[in-house]
Amino acid sequence: MREVLAAVPARQSISPKSRLASVLSAGTRRRLSLHMAGRVLAVVEEVGARPLVLAADRVVMDWAEQRGWEAIEDREPSLNAAAAGAVEMAAQLHMSWVVVHADLPLLSPMDIAAAMGALRSGGWVLAPSSDGGTSLIGGPGGAGLDFAYGKASFHRHLSLLRHHCPQVVHRLGFALDLDRPSDLQAALSHPRGAWLASFISETEMKRLEETERNRFGTPSSPRSRSG
Repeated sequence: MREVLAAVPARQSISPKSRLASVLSAGTRRRLSLHMAGRVLAVVEEVGARPLVLAADRVVMDWAEQRGWEAIEDREPSLNAAAAGAVEMAAQLHMSWVVVHADLPLLSPMDIAAAMGALRSGGWVLAPSSDGGTSLIGGPGGAGLDFAYGKASFHRHLSLLRHHCPQVVHRLGFALDLDRPSDLQAALSHPRGAWLASFISETEMKRLEETERNRFGTPSSPRSRSG
């Protein structure tokens, strides 16, 4: 059974999650971004993978080191390049690898465990987000890939791996990535996302509710929903 190197890209520590700027302050977005990354790292560690932070800058490097997580700083301002660096490290360590997005507020150990079987047997695995992105991608040690992150990346990655018959994992924890106000609303509405409320001020919650009201009519308050 192969060991797995689980790389989590922690990016944009100075001005993260810009698409949430209409509802959350810069300070809230910074704190929330790093806390989400920490939660994902803790989850991969819990299921027995070796966590690795792909740090966008020195701020993230220091944050990771203070918490005892191994980290490498991005050589280029590109998620594709950062992921390739993790694959190189896995090859040197003779380990399988997986790249897991840091902005998965509903991720649970069961979600990651569902992807680990394929990796530990030397196979490939993919997990899509609900908007067509790639929340998780992994493969055997020494097996490189021309990463193709960006809008609708899941189908590009699936096409690149078509000859490897990757296992595709559909799980709640991978489906929702936190990019837009509607994602935040959806996460807050689920029991797994209840922790998010502690990061959001009353004023920010009102802005979120107003934003959603303008989109779909009056929603119920995220804090009042039962899930």
